[in-house]
Amino acid sequence: MKKTLSLFTSFAALLIVLGNVGGSVNQVIIVKDYDFHADTVWEPWTQVDRIANFHPGLVSSSIIGDRFSGVGACRQVTTTDGKQLIHEIVELDESDRRLGFTFAADFLPLKHAICRIHVIETGAITSKLEFSVDMQHKYGLLGWLLGKIVLEGKLKDGGDSLLGGLESYLKS
Repeated sequence: MKKTLSLFTSFAALLIVLGNVGGSVNQVIIVKDYDFHADTVWEPWTQVDRIANFHPGLVSSSIIGDRFSGVGACRQVTTTDGKQLIHEIVELDESDRRLGFTFAADFLPLKHAICRIHVIETGAITSKLEFSVDMQHKYGLLGWLLGKIVLEGKLKDGGDSLLGGLESYLKS
């Protein structure tokens, strides 16, 4: 009986540790150079409902609510495979060309996630865009591991696709 109780207690403690490491965060960072002025690269990001115009992984993006721009504006995006996510603008600094938006969906194992965009002028007609995603996972250490193995790669591929799509959009 004592051995069973000890085994049960150890198993319960392991579950608590695996399920409650809530501070674990993964980050994806992508930097892309553009042969366009920083204002040209920045401008499409300011149109909250137009991200589907240049994101190859999206088929639509529409405003939710009554805010069409700025902090608090929300959009619902639909991916090419029919999944829907909600983006909310939570950071915006037009003068420094910075934008941050959360993204949420029931199918993602995330407590919280935020994408940040920063467009930096590097020359008279060149710029670079820093794209980052910070994710806090559900399921503690298990979620962190899943994020490291699966989600980070998918988000990196999606970010590369997004920034490549932006370049194609700007060229057209």
